[in-house]
Formats: sequence, structure tokens, C-alpha cells
Amino acid sequence: MNEIGLKTEYETNDEVRSYVRCLPALAFIPPDDVMKAFELLDESQPATVDQLDELTTFFEHTYIHGRRQLGRAATYGPATFPVETWNQHAAGSGGIARSTNSIEGWHRGSPSNRVEFHD
Repeated sequence: MNEIGLKTEYETNDEVRSYVRCLPALAFIPPDDVMKAFELLDESQPATVDQLDELTTFFEHTYIHGRRQLGRAATYGPATFPVETWNQHAAGSGGIARSTNSIEGWHRGSPSNRVEFHD
């Protein structure tokens, strides 16, 4: 965000912040629907901020599909990280998504494992 000059816009503009937060949320959409969801998101991009085009293009080439190849047909090269490598839909919907937060286990432990503070 800093490199492309979006930090201030992200911090002050709710529409920009919502749009940017939707990009990583694509990881929880079924893999077959990611392309369509990305296209819908791209169409809803706030038009008031030029730098969002750069962010969207970077995301598209890195995670959705690669750069458009030469020729008349709309063919694209492979993405740097194809959808199959980063999509978490199956893990989230299968109930196996877990945090790596070590405190989580402590919070879910039995009441006898918890430390209580009294006045």
C-alpha cells in the first residue's frame, strides 16, 4: 500500500478499504468461482483512486491469471501463484481451518488450566 501511494487513502476512505479487504477474501470462495468473483470485484473498484488499478493488476497477475499473451484471443499465462495453491475454501468449509495462535489452545482449555486474577 505504501509503495503505490495508497496508505492515506486506505486509512481515510472506507470504500477503498472495503475494496482492498475483499481481495484476500477471495481465498474463501470456491476455486471454480474465484475468477468470476474477481471480475465482479474489479467492476466494483472505486473509480476515484487511480492507484487501485495498479493494485488490482498486481493481484490479478499474481493470484488470478498471468499476463495476457500476444494475439487476438484473450489467453493468459499462468499466475505466479495459481488459485489451487492459495485457496482455503475447502479447509474453511471442512472445519479444519485452525489458527497458529498458541494462546488459542490455552483459551479453549479446561477451566482448571486458566489463571484467574482477583482484586
